Amino acid sequence: MGNKKKREKDPIPNSEQKPVRAIDKKKLSVFFAAVGIIFLILGSTIIIKSSKEVDITFYTMEGCSHCTLAKEEIYKAYQEGYKLKVNEISLDTEEKYEDFMAQGFYGTPVIIIPEANATLIGSNEAKQIHSILKELRPNVEK
Repeated sequence: MGNKKKREKDPIPNSEQKPVRAIDKKKLSVFFAAVGIIFLILGSTIIIKSSKEVDITFYTMEGCSHCTLAKEEIYKAYQEGYKLKVNEISLDTEEKYEDFMAQGFYGTPVIIIPEANATLIGSNEAKQIHSILKELRPNVEK
């Protein structure tokens, strides 16, 4: 038998060492309740943001075929599940048209989405409404 060392046993804790404490169930339940409340608040913020209406100002003119195409894009976005609050302004009076021109616009359709700081001019740009809304409300279920 060679020079095998005897394995020493773990020392027995003396009275000066702190005993291992059991987990306090009340503190644990308070901790999990706090974590649950945090997730509830964060989750509801995401739901509120995704369900909040997007304000859109939509300038049109009577008989404008491009306005009809732009209106179809807005309607498609609505069908995709986006909540939209559309303020359609028909430039049917000289006063409305002058106000429109004072903003730097000369032709219709014009779609303004203030939350995205976006202005879409013409029916081709109106197609961008879908990507803009997707950025604003990524959690919309389609």
